[in-house]
Amino acid sequence: MVIWKLRRAVSVFAAVALLFVVTGMASADPGARPMGMGGAFVAVADDAYSLYYNPAGLATGSRAHLTYSGKVNRRRHSMPRFNDYFGFSFSHEVREDTVGFGIALLRDRSYLGVEGLSDGREKQRQFHVGAAYRMSLEETFFGRSVSLGANWKSLRKEWSRVRDTDGTRLPATDDGWTYDYDVGLLWDIGAGFNLGLLGQYASKPSLIMAGESSYARTDIGRGVRVREWFNLRGGAAWKSPDGLLMRNDSLTLAVDFYDLINESRGEVDRDIRVGAEYVTGLGASGAGNGFIIRGGGYHIDNSDLETATGGVGFRSDAGWSLDYTALYGEATDNNLLSMVSVGFWF
Repeated sequence: MVIWKLRRAVSVFAAVALLFVVTGMASADPGARPMGMGGAFVAVADDAYSLYYNPAGLATGSRAHLTYSGKVNRRRHSMPRFNDYFGFSFSHEVREDTVGFGIALLRDRSYLGVEGLSDGREKQRQFHVGAAYRMSLEETFFGRSVSLGANWKSLRKEWSRVRDTDGTRLPATDDGWTYDYDVGLLWDIGAGFNLGLLGQYASKPSLIMAGESSYARTDIGRGVRVREWFNLRGGAAWKSPDGLLMRNDSLTLAVDFYDLINESRGEVDRDIRVGAEYVTGLGASGAGNGFIIRGGGYHIDNSDLETATGGVGFRSDAGWSLDYTALYGEATDNNLLSMVSVGFWF
């Protein structure tokens, strides 16, 4: 029965994802659910989006999760990043503790967004493999549990139609696949509170490009080496007990702090993301299912990126979910950006 359900979920997921790709739909800073909460997900991570937001969360989910998420419009614009996100995660209890694993594919194709190179295009691919271990603290003085996770990833960027300001064609690709890793920590301190810490691009990988990459800054040139900067992100979240207003409803509040150690040199250091998620719990199986409402603020203290986010979702008793998120603000050039995602739990 379990194998049959898994095969059915994979078949439906593949069909829906193929439909989205063919019709031009696609994820931002990925995931309609995380972005509906303003991207404040480091301390919330509990599903397949943990591979991007905090790999320690791979060991906190109670069920396997298969998902695809993507932008509905403005796919060619560089912010927010990543057009497509395909992810899968699962966990397994080992006595009192839990181990988790996951894989994900991220893709992006956008305008280069570098002054003087407006005709250029950038295509980026990332493949992630992650694992996590959750150790039970048995509700001691130190909390309920602590999770540690790591995420190995391969990166590839390609440029096309890129010319310098004098019309000279520039190199259009990096020097091959580059490899890197992220590390994460998630601490359940009890009473519904979680603290999270994420270190992205821990090895500061470098690529040979002809100008700016999405994460590193360098003067426009020919064949220069650019380096991704290490992004240390912290977060805190609180989830109410089930039955906040109704029998099985719950509320989650979250805040993230971006680039805690100012590796971006003042661009996005300690930028704040905030979010909320209200789950009605109206499904027949109770808490966690039913209609969902989300809202948030993306980089709310940065006048160049501040963006309002919000969305709705539905998670069925049968194990499927559908989410929609809208973003409007500086990160989307004051245009409405829509995102959708479909997921299966089993």
